[in-house]
Amino acid sequence: RSGRVGSMLNVLGVRYTRGYQEEALHSRLKIPLLFAHDVIHGYLTTFPVPLAEAASFDLAAIARLYEEMGWLEQAADLYGASMEQGLPEPIYQKTIDRYALLRRKQGEWDKAVLLWQKAADHGQYLACVELAKYYEHRERNYREALAWTQRALALLDRFFTYESTRRPVEVELRQRQERQQRRAAQ
Repeated sequence: RSGRVGSMLNVLGVRYTRGYQEEALHSRLKIPLLFAHDVIHGYLTTFPVPLAEAASFDLAAIARLYEEMGWLEQAADLYGASMEQGLPEPIYQKTIDRYALLRRKQGEWDKAVLLWQKAADHGQYLACVELAKYYEHRERNYREALAWTQRALALLDRFFTYESTRRPVEVELRQRQERQQRRAAQ
């Protein structure tokens, strides 16, 4: 009422703006307030906020967000870009795994296989397991599946410190190995 308000930020909704407008109209000059929103950068109008995306250097994080939102093609593009950008090894491992699983989900098996092979070259045992499953169930190439299962078994010690967590994985892989050996011998 004293006429000292120059601007107000983040005033949203009729309930709030009406209250401020009534106060302004009771001031000495009775000048009505003008309300506006800064929507140039997409604040509160789109999600994720485009300005925040543009300022981010963590493309893999944005890709995960897009994937969770169901924007799979955009997520795939960003996963690819983040891998080209270069990532620290632990983040690279997680990113390539998510990227390959996304490609599998999209039915792009050839791209998923290439990504799993790249991850396997980095010594990632889960990629070997995925390749073993792919060759066993999709390609019915049991010798190739067996080779990937054996490679996964050879990598287990690098990933499991404790026997209690390693043992169930090894048991599952040994069962897979036996089944593939039987099928490859037929």
